[in-house]
Amino acid sequence: MKTSIVENKKVTINDKVNFKLDTEQSGLIKDIKEGDILVVEGNFSGILRKDKTFEVQASRCWLDSKYKTVLEKEALESNKSKVYALVEREKVFINDIVSFKCDVEQYGKIKGIKKVGSDYELTLESTSEDGFEGDYIGGDLTTTMNASECWLG
Repeated sequence: MKTSIVENKKVTINDKVNFKLDTEQSGLIKDIKEGDILVVEGNFSGILRKDKTFEVQASRCWLDSKYKTVLEKEALESNKSKVYALVEREKVFINDIVSFKCDVEQYGKIKGIKKVGSDYELTLESTSEDGFEGDYIGGDLTTTMNASECWLG
């Protein structure tokens, strides 16, 4: 994978960068050439208005202040898959389905896991557009349950 450094962050293909020629421009990295030359694609203005791509030195670029690079996003997703809870002594992960009873027996997709004492708090998302069933959580799209109150299958 081709990478370069912009503002001390590793960037790669499809990261958004900013640069200034005659005016401030931004676009997505489409290639990285030898010598840290970024091939940036965008809808440019000013003297670049007719160009679809522009080659710029990585050291002349900057990132938006809260921008998460492609590699940072991948690392976050990778870490999410390592977080697990125990349901019926089995490991469950984000996006797994567990069953529980709240008014009625139902199930939800795990969207969050938090260790609380000796148990795990699971944030569950309904798989139905209408939300969960029952008087207590009926219609809610998300709910929180302890892993010890859930089961598989």
